[in-house]
Order: sequence, then C-alpha cells, then structure tokens
Amino acid sequence: MSARPVVTPIVAERVIVSGTKCSVEVREFYHDFKPTFDVTETVNRLLTGIPPEYISGIKTVVLRDATGLSHQQRRKKVRSKKKHQHGESLGSYFPAWKGEFAWIQLLVDNVIENWPAVFLKISFFRDLAFANVLFHEIGHHIHKTRVREFANDENVAERWRRKLTAYYMRHTYWYLMPLFWLTHYTVMFFRGTYDFLRKVKKDH
Repeated sequence: MSARPVVTPIVAERVIVSGTKCSVEVREFYHDFKPTFDVTETVNRLLTGIPPEYISGIKTVVLRDATGLSHQQRRKKVRSKKKHQHGESLGSYFPAWKGEFAWIQLLVDNVIENWPAVFLKISFFRDLAFANVLFHEIGHHIHKTRVREFANDENVAERWRRKLTAYYMRHTYWYLMPLFWLTHYTVMFFRGTYDFLRKVKKDH
C-alpha cells in the first residue's frame, strides 16, 4: 500500500545493499520483537534479485515491528483495497517528498504472523513471505516514478508484485520451478487453514 510522505524514522542499524546501480539501505528497528532469522539478509537478497532500475530512487527499506509504533501511528488509516489501521498493515510506500528520497517500511511481525514457523526455517519460504509485501510496495514506486497507469493504485501494485515475484523466482530458484506452483498452492492452503482455525479459536 502507498502512504503519504512522513519524516523518515530514526533507526538503529543499517546494511547497504551492494551490486546495484542504486544503493538501498536496509535498516532494522525493533521494539518488543526479535525475529528468529536474519530479515535483513532476506530483504537484501530480494532487492539484488530484481532489475536495479525498478528500485532507482528508493533510499531505504525500514524493518520494524507493529508493536513499536506509537498509538497515533497504529491508529492512522492507510490506503489499500480496504482502509485499515497502520498497525494492521504489512508494509507502506512513502514517495519522494521535498528533496527526500522514497522509502519503504515493512512491519516484520505482521508479515510473518500467518506463516508457520517451520516454513520460515527455509529461505525459499522466507523469500516468498517478504516478496509478497516488498515487491507490492516497489510496485507502488514503479507506478509513481516509471510507468504511470490510470488505474487503481493497489491493482497496479499487485500486478507488479506478481511480475517481480515471477522474475525473482525464475532467476533465483530456477531449479525449483517445476515444483513452484504445487508448492505455492500448498502454502496457500495451509495458510488459509491456519487463518480459519485462528479465527474459530478467537471467536470461541
């Protein structure tokens, strides 16, 4: 989803992505959350696995947790297919504004919330989990800066997510492509079942 420009948050540490024409800083800042794997490594891999022109103009990808957002930040409405609160989102795109570069924020705890921990032990599934969000936000950037379309922002971003994910998977996991679609639908089935059981448990 895209969001209105705000001041870039102060963050704790950064890793600069190399090997691209446009360096992107990946920064982590967690409050009450500690990921069980190296999220920066995953995001670096995704950024360096797509054509560099698509991330030209993006300065930073900020990784943080939803619990670290202030009450005002959590309550703020963000745009998507359905309006919802920022604290419930997975990621946001902040376009360039008054001389500041564009940047992306990912709420890591929200991104991995519905993924079984056993799946996230495997890099393929970690890549898939974050590609679904990161490439969607990059889709907003492409729509804003490179390929203007007179269509719904979210629909355009979703199309670019699918294109970038397909490109990344073909070039990174080419040896797994015969099994890719079978795996994809299997994961979607387990995620749907997991979400349904959580909802039933919550309702009772």
